[in-house]
Amino acid sequence: MLEEAGVHVLLRHRFLSVTMENANDHQRISDARFLDLISGNEITISGSVFIDGTYEGDLMAAAGVPYRVGREGRDEYGEELAPEVSDHHVQAYNFRVVLTTDPENQVPIKRPPAFG
Repeated sequence: MLEEAGVHVLLRHRFLSVTMENANDHQRISDARFLDLISGNEITISGSVFIDGTYEGDLMAAAGVPYRVGREGRDEYGEELAPEVSDHHVQAYNFRVVLTTDPENQVPIKRPPAFG
């Protein structure tokens, strides 16, 4: 579906930076730079819409998009199960593991260094 919609998806690229521009009294991303992890080449992508598919919102953070750490209070969005007031509690953070049976995409799983 993405291909049919003309969406360009970058796989095996690392986000590097964004360039911002003024448009209609607000800031917008004009282009973003990425590092191709296979070739080592840097590329710049221009567009009118960018979708941040990074794991931790790297593109949005670099663009200065406002964010919050923690939970919203119940009254903010009318969520019955939300806490009464906002707080700084966050959802558990986990490691992401991607496995494959394709030998071309496999890398050894290494033991992480000991903590503390």
